[in-house]
Amino acid sequence: MHEGKKSLEDNGSFTLYHSEIEIGNNIILINANSTSKVYLRHQTFNSIVTTDPEFYDNTSCWIDNLIGKSTLISGVSEKARQQYFNKMKTVFQDMILAIEKY
Repeated sequence: MHEGKKSLEDNGSFTLYHSEIEIGNNIILINANSTSKVYLRHQTFNSIVTTDPEFYDNTSCWIDNLIGKSTLISGVSEKARQQYFNKMKTVFQDMILAIEKY
């Protein structure tokens, strides 16, 4: 391993969920060091940031509700995970074929 580089084991963990609900925005929810922030992507390159506690709580509840209706596909649910990635692979392959025909 190169000096200054972390191994994959040092990167922490994450959870990956699959949801059939199409989300129309990108949200980053941060709660660290007694600071709560919500970042909203706006018009591709812009973002809006707020530390308003009520907005944060509302957004957090919305995300928790969305997660509750989603399928956990990291760590468990190997069949669901394989189905998801196979579907994504097919979508990408279809896109490449469409581009090549164009």
